[in-house]
Amino acid sequence: MRHHNDFFKLTEEEQDIFKLQEHDDLDDKIEAFINKELGLNDDDKDHYKLLEYNKINLHYIGIGPNYFMLNEFGWKQEVLKYKNFYEYNEANHNFQEEPDENFPNKTPHSLFNRLNDWARTEIDGGFFYLNLYSYQIWVHYALEEAQTDWIDEHIPYDLVDGPNNGKKEEGGYVWDMRRDAHGKEGWLEQMQDFGYKWVGEFYDNSIYDEKWNMVFINDTSGEDYDGDPNKEYIFGSVDCLKNISFKTFVDDCKKLQGDSKLAYQFRDQAIEEFIAVLDKEFIEVQKTAPNVVKLKKKMKVKVAEGAFDGLVD
Repeated sequence: MRHHNDFFKLTEEEQDIFKLQEHDDLDDKIEAFINKELGLNDDDKDHYKLLEYNKINLHYIGIGPNYFMLNEFGWKQEVLKYKNFYEYNEANHNFQEEPDENFPNKTPHSLFNRLNDWARTEIDGGFFYLNLYSYQIWVHYALEEAQTDWIDEHIPYDLVDGPNNGKKEEGGYVWDMRRDAHGKEGWLEQMQDFGYKWVGEFYDNSIYDEKWNMVFINDTSGEDYDGDPNKEYIFGSVDCLKNISFKTFVDDCKKLQGDSKLAYQFRDQAIEEFIAVLDKEFIEVQKTAPNVVKLKKKMKVKVAEGAFDGLVD
């Protein structure tokens, strides 16, 4: 810590507290130092340099022996009040359950595992991005992907500009993209609506199903995001979160690690069941007019000017 000479005089607990506090001047100095070392500037989109920046910066903001951190705006000293991921999940659950005037008929839920986070850490000296999932949300995402693949195979479509796309209005631009399914827009809409409903109900029916008191750890490096080092941690129950803390995340999960075949078998069975019901439903849908789309109230979507600046294809 060349910019904070007394850092290593602090105890480990004090160091973690320091890392989670805001130090505007010091933060700027650290950022400038790393950028200079890497030859990185604000306009630089070099993926390798950004990855190296995150590797180095992790030592400045990650806590515990593996420099763990959540990719959350709330990654600050207040997170230390959570003794474990169970308390963190419980706080998030209570927040989600707060009354919302936009959803007056929202169904209340008792506590379940809502874990669906990004994180970073070091494992055996190597840097990794992490996806942290309840097994329910992990399966949910797999089913959504399966539906996308099924649609692409059976009712392929293109996104095309609608008549108002890009029209400038107060507050930004109109986002008006339409689906061109080559005369099968009616079938496309019916199958998408059916799939969304089925997947949603599958998730809702599983949230209280505590299947495994273990953690499944899968190395998914290279599968997404330009070959980045990545692992996914899948949590089989809400109770297992009681044994996992931020500071000792890696070791805690290793103690609870189970055979990932169990999770994959459950996921694959769910996908197989879903594909079967999609195929069955499509037989009935094909008896209807392919290009008749139900009238629905449309929402006007505005995109603020510059909102997509900096996004990389």
